[in-house]
Amino acid sequence: MLDYLENLRNRPEAERRKAVLKISLFITLGIALIWGVAMYMKVSRMDFSTGEKVDSVPSLTDTFSNIKGTFKDIFRK
Repeated sequence: MLDYLENLRNRPEAERRKAVLKISLFITLGIALIWGVAMYMKVSRMDFSTGEKVDSVPSLTDTFSNIKGTFKDIFRK
């Protein structure tokens, strides 16, 4: 990687800008991927009604049913 950066210094400015854009995009996507996986793991193990972690993950239909019921309760009041 250091050799690549050293060779990059000798190239025209337009090529250097493209390389910086590609490197920063790669790093940003890597961070976003790690963050997304971490958030998915945290959310899938959380019971939002109690705020506690659970061992089993509810099914998608159960989740939407709970959300639908919550909105019904909110708008009834």
